[in-house]
Amino acid sequence: PVFYYHFAITISESTLDKKYLPLTYATFSLFALFLGFSDLFIEGYHSFFWGYYPKAGFLHPIYLFCLNIVALRSLYIIYQSYKQLNSDQLSHKPLGYVTVSLFIYFFAAIDFLVNYGIEFYPPGIFFIFCSLTLVAYAITKHKLMDISVVINRFSAWLFTVFIFSTVFCIGIAGLTVIISDFNVVIFTLFSIFFGLICTQFFDRLRLFIQTSSEK
Repeated sequence: PVFYYHFAITISESTLDKKYLPLTYATFSLFALFLGFSDLFIEGYHSFFWGYYPKAGFLHPIYLFCLNIVALRSLYIIYQSYKQLNSDQLSHKPLGYVTVSLFIYFFAAIDFLVNYGIEFYPPGIFFIFCSLTLVAYAITKHKLMDISVVINRFSAWLFTVFIFSTVFCIGIAGLTVIISDFNVVIFTLFSIFFGLICTQFFDRLRLFIQTSSEK
């Protein structure tokens, strides 16, 4: 949902929402932190006839509240951009597709009922697939964005993430071999140190890869 919000801000060019984007990322990163180090967000799992599914914890309703704010805001700013365009403008039709796609995306929220113990097979992936297909169609068919630039930048970003992830995994594997009493504290300290390294060199490496591929 945060990435969808970021996408909505980008195509609608909402200057107001750009100010709140870092706060939004920080908020949802906090939920991810709770997911990794406590049972407050997800506490165990449900066992259903078709398999296992995460069980909602104490913070899960708060997460749903934040998620609804982000999703509704995304729909609002895209719809407002759509209304402000004239029918003869090039980006009018693709923005309409994105508005519909985000509305379809809302139906994937039915999966959250399963988190609270209501037993049925979660169909949310079908709505997510339809939503993302419409967005992809709007981008490629109606030139919502400069797709060549998007692909090039995304590829450079993805390759940079792959490099840093590989280095991180190698570093963790090396520490487990070197340090016999490897624990969560050492893992956390190494992660913080590695995160600081990433902040210094991630963009430099990404730009190097991107400019090299453009050449």
